[in-house]
Amino acid sequence: MYEYADLAALALVQHWRLGHPPDQQPGEPACLENPNEYAVVSGVSAVLAASEAERVRIARDLHDGARQALLGAQLHLEAAHTALLHGNVRASQDHLSHSRTALDTVEQELSRIVHDLHPPRLGEAEFPIVLSELGERWAAATQARVHYAFDPGLPPLEGAQAIALYRIVQEALANCSRHACASRVGISLVCDEQYLTLSVDDNGRGGATVRGGGVGLLSMAQRAYAIGADFWIDSPPGKGTRVVVRLPLDRRRLQLPQ
Repeated sequence: MYEYADLAALALVQHWRLGHPPDQQPGEPACLENPNEYAVVSGVSAVLAASEAERVRIARDLHDGARQALLGAQLHLEAAHTALLHGNVRASQDHLSHSRTALDTVEQELSRIVHDLHPPRLGEAEFPIVLSELGERWAAATQARVHYAFDPGLPPLEGAQAIALYRIVQEALANCSRHACASRVGISLVCDEQYLTLSVDDNGRGGATVRGGGVGLLSMAQRAYAIGADFWIDSPPGKGTRVVVRLPLDRRRLQLPQ
C-alpha cells in the first residue's frame, strides 16, 4: 500500500504539471474546470494503468510459455496412450519422454514468472548488478548479446524508483525479442548532477511508438511518469529502438505546490 501510495503521489505531480503550463504565474488557476479533481483522477489512472499492464504481461507470458508447453505435454500424453493401446511400447516411451521435457519447461517458465513478479535481489544488491542479472537471464533465453555501460558511483534509488526502472528494462527486453527481433541490446545508466538517465537500445526492426503501440510501451511510459521521470522512444523504422528514461535526482523538484 505504501509503495503504491508513493507511485500515486509522484504521478499526481506529473499531471499537475500538465495543468500548469510554464508561462502560468504562481497561484494562477489552471485552465481546467476542476484541476484538483483532474489531477487525482489522472494520477490514480496512471497507477492503475501500470498495474493493468503488468497483468497483461503476466497473462502474455503464461500464454506464450507455460500454456503452450502444457498443451504439448497433453498431446504427447494422448499419443502415448494411443501407442500403448496399439502395443507400440517404443513410441509410447518416446511420447512420455517428450511430455516430461514439456513439463520441465512449464516448471522453468513458472519459476521465471514468479521470480519476475518481485525480484528478490532488488533490495539486496546494487541496482546495476540487478539489471545485469536481468540482462544475462534474458540473453541466455534469447541467445542475444547484451552490453552494459554503468557510471560508477550511481546514487541509491528509492524502492518505487528501482521497481519502476526495473520493470521498464524488463518490458524493453521483452519487446526486443517479441517484436524487434534484435540480436544486440545495450543497457546504460548515466548520472550527472541533475538526472539519472536509463537507456535501452537495440539493433532490431524499429518502428515502435507509444501512441498506437502495444500495452507494453504504454506501461513503460506510465511507470516513468509515476516516479516523476521523463520518457521517450527513438525508433526509426529499420534502425533499431532506443528507450530513454530521465529521472530527476533533486526530490524538491517533485514537491506539490502549497
